[in-house]
Amino acid sequence: MVVWENLAPRKLERHYRRLTWLAGALAVVFGVLWARLFWMQVLKGPYYLALSQGNSIRIVPQRAPRGLILDRNLNVLVENAPSLSVGLTPEPLLKHPEAAEQVIGLLASLLKVDAQTIRKKFEEQASRPFEPVVLATDVDRSLVARIEELRDRLPGVAILADSKREYPGSPDAVLAPHELGYVGEITDAELNSLSARGYRPGDLVGQAGLEKVYDGDLKGDDGGLQIRVDSEGRQLGVLYQLKPIPGNNLVLTLDARLQRAAQQAMAGLSGAVVAMDPRDGEILAMVSEPEFDPGLFAGRVSERAWRDLVDDDRYPMENRAVCGLYPPGSVFKIVTAAAGLETGSITPDTVFNCQGIFWISTWPYRCWKETGHGDISLHRAIVESCDIYFYHVGLKTKVEALSRYARQFGLGAPTGVDLPDEAAGLVPDAEWKERTQHIPWFPGNTVMMSIGQGYLLATPLQLAQMTAAVANGGYLYRPHLVRRITDPQGHVLETVKPDLERKVGVSDATLRIIQEGLVDAVNAPGGTGWRARVPGVVVAGKTGTAQNPHGEDHANFVGYAPAENPQIVVAVVVENGGEGGLTAAPVAQKVFAAYFGK
Repeated sequence: MVVWENLAPRKLERHYRRLTWLAGALAVVFGVLWARLFWMQVLKGPYYLALSQGNSIRIVPQRAPRGLILDRNLNVLVENAPSLSVGLTPEPLLKHPEAAEQVIGLLASLLKVDAQTIRKKFEEQASRPFEPVVLATDVDRSLVARIEELRDRLPGVAILADSKREYPGSPDAVLAPHELGYVGEITDAELNSLSARGYRPGDLVGQAGLEKVYDGDLKGDDGGLQIRVDSEGRQLGVLYQLKPIPGNNLVLTLDARLQRAAQQAMAGLSGAVVAMDPRDGEILAMVSEPEFDPGLFAGRVSERAWRDLVDDDRYPMENRAVCGLYPPGSVFKIVTAAAGLETGSITPDTVFNCQGIFWISTWPYRCWKETGHGDISLHRAIVESCDIYFYHVGLKTKVEALSRYARQFGLGAPTGVDLPDEAAGLVPDAEWKERTQHIPWFPGNTVMMSIGQGYLLATPLQLAQMTAAVANGGYLYRPHLVRRITDPQGHVLETVKPDLERKVGVSDATLRIIQEGLVDAVNAPGGTGWRARVPGVVVAGKTGTAQNPHGEDHANFVGYAPAENPQIVVAVVVENGGEGGLTAAPVAQKVFAAYFGK
């Protein structure tokens, strides 16, 4: 025991100094501890709270159902069906690279995909560690059961409720697959351009057809679940749910009944059919054959199924109605006649002689009728499709006028239809040939162009638009497939109004002359389009047979009905179909008959 009174003053002073230093040291230590606790609990409290919750809370996104696609009579063409997807949340694996590689390898084996594909998605999702990235969609129940069996070896792997596109009816009965299109997982290029609009890795986006053009309307707003999980990743409960908002619906101009009839009429053939209302540009039916099953893209597309599609030499993925380019053949004689009449090169009474062969210098150009038509006027030349008559008209009218009136009728430029990748076609002239072929334009080029051959190319949709302008008195409407957009409850958000592009620069008198010729081409004796007749309905039309350097001639037909008050235009192209009157006109007849209930 220390007796303070007995301590010498110097020793006592030294002892107080030590106590002072000890107290100061303790004060510093406790001050640092207090400051650290204040920094962690007050200043950084929310941060550490989020981290602690992140260890037990997961965000499970719920993809919004895409909007429905319906025909003009509200028959469902595309809807949604429940499905399951496999997702991977990066967070449990980010600090354990060896475990991550084991999980990726096991998933690659289970899902039958390349491990590098999974690894890439895992790394891209690392910036959102608590959200799962979708690795596979529309998985079957047996795979789900297998994943659940291996739950202890698959930390971060989750089975997600999802939906997939479904097409009412059997695969053989899917209507308008090229026009409807399909969806697929967002690509890197698409993600770069769409991420600012809320798109994320693994999202499904429209890849073709209307699904692509109207993806922003159909997509909807995703929701999600905030769930609590245990250390094994098993769900313990739902903390919060944000319900997804379905996408908007598309009501199309297509008529499902007419579409089905047109597809049946083209069964076994290659080519395209377009049926359109000439009064407003609404597309009533659009067929491209051969077709494909868009249901293949609703889930996971196997490598074999994809290769079978892209390697098919019939090109089933191509929408021939808007992308296929064909010589129009004799249906172009409509334009040649209009150009000749409007420029004054001919009159309705102009007569030329057809002996079956026409010479330019030493080059022979033949008529389809080997014995010739003899002396023939414009009306009979349209009805019987005399080639030599139009050779004369083309040479008198000149290529510049033929090209100018072809463009007036909508050829040589996209129609503006609401489908992707539409082809522009080609309307040649002398300047174009010299610029691209580096040789001058010859009279023989004009002769061939006058009957829709040579360099001239058009899509079936362009031929329908051209014919509609003849039927409706010279008005060129932009064709369209969407009639209106509605919300999920059916309330109209937008109505697509007819888009009149221009009045064709052709007089009413000229149009009447052409219209009279088209009526008799189907209904009068000797008319080449008689196979398009429908009892009780006056059909007007024009056949065409276009030479094909790669095989059998293509068969074409364009027409409208009823002639006195046109309600429907039909354009048909049958690849390698031979004569238009023999192959294409009967297809059009079936479409007309279905429209009028005959």
